[in-house]
Amino acid sequence: MFMRRTAKYLLGTFVVMCAILVACAPAPASTTAPIQPTVASQKTWLYAVVPPVVHPFYGPFPGAISDATKAYNLGKVEYQLPQNFVQNEQNQIIDGLVAKGYNAFSIQPADPVAGNAKIGELVDAGMLVVSFGGCPTPPSKAPFCTATVVKTAAYLGAKELIKAMGGKGNMVHLTGEVADINSKRRMEGVDQALAENPGVKLLQTIGDIDTPEKAPNAVATLLAARRAEINGILTTAYNPAVAVANEFRKLDEKKIKAVGIDTDKTVLDAIRDGYLTGTMAQNPYGMAYLPLYSLNLMAQGYTWKEGQDFLQDSGSFYVNAESVDNLEAAAKTLNDQLKASWLAKWNPPSK
Repeated sequence: MFMRRTAKYLLGTFVVMCAILVACAPAPASTTAPIQPTVASQKTWLYAVVPPVVHPFYGPFPGAISDATKAYNLGKVEYQLPQNFVQNEQNQIIDGLVAKGYNAFSIQPADPVAGNAKIGELVDAGMLVVSFGGCPTPPSKAPFCTATVVKTAAYLGAKELIKAMGGKGNMVHLTGEVADINSKRRMEGVDQALAENPGVKLLQTIGDIDTPEKAPNAVATLLAARRAEINGILTTAYNPAVAVANEFRKLDEKKIKAVGIDTDKTVLDAIRDGYLTGTMAQNPYGMAYLPLYSLNLMAQGYTWKEGQDFLQDSGSFYVNAESVDNLEAAAKTLNDQLKASWLAKWNPPSK
């Protein structure tokens, strides 16, 4: 379910979302010509999945896309990722796919506002669109966005760390782009956990380090300067979690408790070997699978039920030494649960 570690580091050289999943500064409006409406009675649907940037987080996507393609007979599903986290670059990919006849899109917009405008343009042209990961700013013409509820995941991760710390001591929080709304929500989740546990003090929050280059330097500098003061480290971004795992192993550091995010092999091995306490696993497989399932439903005439939440939690769960070797089973159980209740969120086709 996960890409090889070497591939992850090659992919992770670009600016990325944090779980899932970021929003960057609004990009300039696209200069491409407006998309022309498709014929309303069109019966042939060509599917495409477009994340916002190349990143290891999306490692499970090809497998999930393959599984959904086989399950729902979707044909060849196109999967393309921009090299940079820029909405116009993503728009160029989308426009190129439209020119080739693709008309059913699963999109994580690079920018929540400008990306939402592109979604609206596609829907107005008679195309099917759903969203995942970093959600467009509502109201949106996409019926829903399936993503990690990042505040809740950060809160639960912080609670697990505080428990491992014995409810006292100094914590450091390592996160992604500080200006990103998802990073802000993660910080809110951490603040909530700290407010419930006054014996733990937030020593420092370090952001803007979610790249393979920045994270190792930031972690090494932090431990060189303040190692004796730190009782726990919480990471809510992918690359800092990997960097903490590597640095703790290098230093043979097992006194400081640490909870990561996501399921990079480096992180999982560090849990097995006692260097990390645990990690919060997100559900990228579900973020790929459920939108394609949904597009297939929409192609059959199903419509999203009024009153359903726009943000649909794709799920997350805590992984520690006791559960690390059952990760795939836990992820499969989560996705089976999500899929079992998913159809009830839709109105069947009108007769």
